[in-house]
Amino acid sequence: MGLDWVPIRKPKPGHEAEFRTVLGFLSSGPDPEGDDPVVVRVRALGDEARQELYENVSISPYVSLGAPMVGRDAAADDFVREKYRERSSDPDFVAENPTLEGFLESMKGYYAAELMMPSPGVPFYQTTVGEHIDFRAKFLDDVQAEIGDALYQESFEDKLECADALDYASRLLAKADELAAKHGGKKLRREWSVPFWSRFSAKKSQVHILFSAVNWIQFWAERGHGYRADY
Repeated sequence: MGLDWVPIRKPKPGHEAEFRTVLGFLSSGPDPEGDDPVVVRVRALGDEARQELYENVSISPYVSLGAPMVGRDAAADDFVREKYRERSSDPDFVAENPTLEGFLESMKGYYAAELMMPSPGVPFYQTTVGEHIDFRAKFLDDVQAEIGDALYQESFEDKLECADALDYASRLLAKADELAAKHGGKKLRREWSVPFWSRFSAKKSQVHILFSAVNWIQFWAERGHGYRADY
């Protein structure tokens, strides 16, 4: 599948301790230890209850993004209606979703990030299997030699804390700036997609990948969201 970066939820104000504790139990690292009351309470919960708590004390990246939601925003409802029409010639789809109204009801709560304007948080280098806000970090394979093995291997690590994410971004940015200075690609920091003038330069493509990765991390971390590495 390759490597994707997926922004995680952020704590609701006043729920920071619960958020970090339950995230610690749900993440791939060691479970939180000690006799802190929050830790003791979350330790006693089952997996489903922990997941429910995690969602109750946190805010979705889509809320931070401001994405329209089905069942709340007309633009998102219209988007789903159009998708239904596009798939209405597929008998298997129609068998599962016999009516537009039923399909629309089933999609309530879906955030239509597809309708958002391009931004660092809705990346040009998108995942092939995940969400529109996920970054296809497998593209870092193309710059491994430029950033070095240590930074490359670090791309496979979760950055659940914003400070850790921003620290990693700053070190990637140093490499991007260095490569851009050598190959005349400094303007690529401000380009969401690959501009025509750089498409035929392998080095400028590498610069754009690095700047895009940095911009994506910074976009989410500055809004309170770390990320996990999915591969």
